[in-house]
Amino acid sequence: MNSESGQRPQERQDELANAISAFQKLLEVMPDDLLALESLFEAYCNRGDAKNALNYLERLIGVLLKENEQETATRVHAKLLTLSADMPEFTTFATQLEPLLRAEKTAATPATPPGSARPPRSQSDIQAELSLAWKLFQAEELSQETYSQLVQDLTDLSMRGMDVPISVLHALNDRSFKNLDKVMAYLAKQSGKPIVALSNFEIPRDMFTLLPLNFMSHWGAIVFDTLGPDLLVALLNPFDHILQQEVASLTGKACHFFLVTATDYDHTLAHIRKALKEAASPASS
Repeated sequence: MNSESGQRPQERQDELANAISAFQKLLEVMPDDLLALESLFEAYCNRGDAKNALNYLERLIGVLLKENEQETATRVHAKLLTLSADMPEFTTFATQLEPLLRAEKTAATPATPPGSARPPRSQSDIQAELSLAWKLFQAEELSQETYSQLVQDLTDLSMRGMDVPISVLHALNDRSFKNLDKVMAYLAKQSGKPIVALSNFEIPRDMFTLLPLNFMSHWGAIVFDTLGPDLLVALLNPFDHILQQEVASLTGKACHFFLVTATDYDHTLAHIRKALKEAASPASS
């Protein structure tokens, strides 16, 4: 949550109430969303509402076990052990996650052949973007009002048949968010991914097909240059590590990632689409 320094108790409670409302609305659309369930669990813990905290924790653990979400389970398990000093019943819930933790340690992950895509994520999977929005809110880069609007925008967009990435940066840009430059600077600093201006690059045409057009259109990653044998890749979400792994897997190359604005991304994507369409058209007589 946002830093409590200089914050009155009532303001803190109002923020918690607004966050709870936003995530409950998200669950109405996506009842198994892990970020929403985990955030509601944390919010009710911070509120001192043990009954609701345990309710959302039980739902969260059920989804983790059903979907075999080992990475999230490891984080939640560690959190429960920390909280168990004040609420011993959390230890019982932590125990339920231990089979997933053991599976994570012992399972052998098959290598993905270069150039072959992993099973595609649903376009409505916006968890990485919701997580980014939450991160910006916690860092006080977004107000409570803007954060709530952003969650609603992302949720609404995820239910449409969009042919462009559903991203925090697009949503903020569409709202003419006045501190967008400050948000970009924060993301670049915290992620260690420099901001790149794609308009300054003449992207080689052989870069256009290193990632499927559908992938670039939905997930916010474009290869724009090389560095020796490695690839330079522009991203809309510098904290989406799964996306970075997928890009490396699809290209079969080591990748260096950079942050890009939504406007710059859209302009470059439109250029790539046009070039690919022209290349696929029969030569004019």
